[in-house]
Amino acid sequence: MVRRLTCPLSQNNLIYTLSSDDRALIEPHLKQVVLERGFVLEEPDQAIDLVYFPTSGVGSTVVFTDTSWTCPDLVESV
Repeated sequence: MVRRLTCPLSQNNLIYTLSSDDRALIEPHLKQVVLERGFVLEEPDQAIDLVYFPTSGVGSTVVFTDTSWTCPDLVESV
């Protein structure tokens, strides 16, 4: 049986499912930001400096090759 996790609006499902002890460890480091349409979260071959936990919106993964690009994954969060 599949159990659907539902968190309150304006919260991230992953963070919502953490234990209160685990959540308390990361909460001091969390900051709410607004990302503009088209904002690039990471670039190929670059170190990842920040991690984002979306609470709403639509995101996609775009893969670039030598000759083209594709969008294999689409993630929607409401």
